[in-house]
Amino acid sequence: MDERGEVLRRATGAGANVRSVGEEKALANLRTVIDELWPHADVGAVCVGAAGAGRAADRDRLCNAVQLMLPPGVAVDVRHDAQIALRAATDKRPALVVIAGTGSLVYGESASGLSRRAGGYGSLIGDAAGAYTFGMAAVRHTARVFDGIETRGPLAMAISKALQCASVADLIERVHVWPPDVAAIAALADLVGDADEEHDPAARRIIDDESALLASGVTLIASNIRTNDELPAIFSGGAFDAVPRLLTEMSRACAETGPCAVQRLAVEPAMGAARIAWDMLREA
Repeated sequence: MDERGEVLRRATGAGANVRSVGEEKALANLRTVIDELWPHADVGAVCVGAAGAGRAADRDRLCNAVQLMLPPGVAVDVRHDAQIALRAATDKRPALVVIAGTGSLVYGESASGLSRRAGGYGSLIGDAAGAYTFGMAAVRHTARVFDGIETRGPLAMAISKALQCASVADLIERVHVWPPDVAAIAALADLVGDADEEHDPAARRIIDDESALLASGVTLIASNIRTNDELPAIFSGGAFDAVPRLLTEMSRACAETGPCAVQRLAVEPAMGAARIAWDMLREA
């Protein structure tokens, strides 16, 4: 990106979440896109925005590795995915962003520059209303249906068909692998949203429970950063598409703290990373 905000060159590769794909794979993926971009521009600063980069140890390790991929003197910073999404969406502060993709995270920045976050625990601990969490909740419901504990409905039938299973044994065979197939489980969130639109009680209960957990984070962050003015609230991530009612529930939670300007993220989060890189050059 140049100083006018015009994109000069773009490269696309696989993910770089150290916790999901491992450090070696994440760095290899980053090197692929950096090598494709680098010969075509005189770059002064690089910002890497990555899910899973909110922890200091992971961030420092990623930053040091990227610096080794670049010529000396290039400024490098690493931010988590919510930071770049918020920077891409708006320059106004205070503002908050709710990421609901494979996982989830609520992140906000105050007018004075202080930041607060809630969530982002990862798939092993579980993120409220993330696509992986929705998918696993649907799998657990289907297991209980096979055991006769819960009633079969559209959700259990859809999960059974998608995973090609007719028993608990089949379900375990498909799902109980290590490391978990996070992407495949997260893809089942679409079926939760579809079943909710069919008024499936199990799907509605899953969405109600997960929405309430994520809403508690929205309430906390919004209350801590907002003023009496309208608060920009940005919603980003595939879980909002998979489960349409999630957007309504999060908008309601935000509005209960005061006036909000709710919007879906309309630009790529990567644009926020590039803008942060320009901020680094201006402040140098």
